[in-house]
Amino acid sequence: MEKNIKAFEGCERELEIIVSNSELEPYFDKEYKEIQPTVELKGFRKGKVPIKLIKQFYGKKIEKDLLHDISQDLLNDIIKEDNLKIVGEPRFKSADKTPEGAIFKIVYETIPEFELQDYRSLQLDEPVHNVNDEEIDEYLEDLSLEWVPRTC
Repeated sequence: MEKNIKAFEGCERELEIIVSNSELEPYFDKEYKEIQPTVELKGFRKGKVPIKLIKQFYGKKIEKDLLHDISQDLLNDIIKEDNLKIVGEPRFKSADKTPEGAIFKIVYETIPEFELQDYRSLQLDEPVHNVNDEEIDEYLEDLSLEWVPRTC
């Protein structure tokens, strides 16, 4: 498996995963074995169709449908291995089957990288206001004017 990460403007990244056919085979074989009991083909009892014939008749469709699931599994593995900090839900841009294997492209956003500056030496001017009795009386008078008793 080969992976390439392209950085775009801001926090957006594109992950390209290139997987060989030998790495895809276990996923496909597992899927064929899971599907085999449900396949019906003329001349065979239900569930007794050989995997070789399933691949011949339905292989391309099964493999195409399975590519998205494989890309999700690979993405989860890469997130754990590389400790990627992904924000939000990744968008699957493409999953293309090639003669050599498959290429997956996934777009995601990360936490922005920044360096915290020294903030401990900063001095802030804190405004101080001394309250006098006149201001308190004025404020209380304003409060009393706003209150209107309810009548039943």
